[in-house]
Amino acid sequence: EIGDMVVRGDILAEQDASDLIASKLEAEAFVDLANTRLAKLTLGASTEEVQIVRTSLQNAEQSVRDAHETLKDSLGDAFTKGDDAIFVKSDQIFSNAKSSSPQLSFHVPDTDLQSKVENSRSSLGNILEAWRIRTTSLSSASDILSEADQVKQALETVKVYLSHVAEAVSLVSPNGSITQTIIDKWRTDVSSARTNIGTALSTIATSEKAYQLAVGAKKAALDQLTLIEAPAETTDIDLARAEVRQAEARLRRTLADLSQAALSAPSNGLVVDTDGQVGELVGPGTTVVSLFPEGALEIELNVSENDIVKVGVGQKAI
Repeated sequence: EIGDMVVRGDILAEQDASDLIASKLEAEAFVDLANTRLAKLTLGASTEEVQIVRTSLQNAEQSVRDAHETLKDSLGDAFTKGDDAIFVKSDQIFSNAKSSSPQLSFHVPDTDLQSKVENSRSSLGNILEAWRIRTTSLSSASDILSEADQVKQALETVKVYLSHVAEAVSLVSPNGSITQTIIDKWRTDVSSARTNIGTALSTIATSEKAYQLAVGAKKAALDQLTLIEAPAETTDIDLARAEVRQAEARLRRTLADLSQAALSAPSNGLVVDTDGQVGELVGPGTTVVSLFPEGALEIELNVSENDIVKVGVGQKAI
């Protein structure tokens, strides 16, 4: 205020520095972050950090074993469903299902369809036997994904076969020893078999995906352990040091800008005038406060060689 006495260094006026203060806090955070990264590279990972990653890897390895076992169980269950679909659910419509030339126990008006069913049943015997051998030999060392592909192919073959069987059974009419009750049972059993095969395919797909995800997580954990245990490269440390210098320079620039945001009294004195208003925009050279100094005021200025002879101690400045 006009009439106030101020001492050297007192703030006479200051600009809104909220943005500069925010920039200062941000610059300080970048310095801390850069120093932390440099220290981490220089010292390497702590024992606790390495142990955490190793534990993660152990957990990932166990997850792979569990997922492998679940997928193996899914493949075994698929064989059970496939075996039941052929030997129990559909073989009852044949008079000699397990012979080299199986024959349906009823006549199908569509001779092409009848041939498809009978020929497919003949080839399925070999498919199921090979499938059974593979299933019984599954272990934790098996290439489970390769086996899953073969099982899915077998299931798709059974699925197509059952669709033909269902179509053939739908054309059967009661005659002689084949009653409507028998036909209804055939249709129900074939429908159940088709549902079971669809369920097996879906279960394998889910288990297979879970296993692949577990394998991916294990690889990621192993890569992380390898990275954290490896010594830092010299180039990485040099880069981190450069980032520290860059962050410190940014902070110095912000502090310099912040120091220019306030107008301080150059000496003790009396405020004799205030020209600025709060919130007013001012440009360079604009007077906002006038101060009458207490005692002599010392200033530095340049004087030309021609005029220096005219200047003496105690002389008044005009």
